[in-house]
Amino acid sequence: MDLKEFLSSSGIPFEDTAWTQPPGETYGVFLDNSDNRGADDKLFISEHTVTVEIYSEFVDNEAKAKIEKLFLDNAIAFSYFGRTWIDSERLYQTAWEFSITKKL
Repeated sequence: MDLKEFLSSSGIPFEDTAWTQPPGETYGVFLDNSDNRGADDKLFISEHTVTVEIYSEFVDNEAKAKIEKLFLDNAIAFSYFGRTWIDSERLYQTAWEFSITKKL
């Protein structure tokens, strides 16, 4: 799964990890951490934990709804971490996490 393409299909622009020049609108980043495991010196399973964050200058409930609809429409179980004001950036951060397990 191309995470950037998948998340951007919500209508919110996304980048992997960070933006060098964030757009002026609500935007997002994702962080993809993975663990690989198997047996007999072979890897069979790749487990990804994906953190999704959107940033906005105002409480953007429409963007939150778009992300959650994307997850629900694709049967992706997720955890919602809530919304936080980042004073140094003057932005709201809204965050989720989901997991994907892939057979290698």
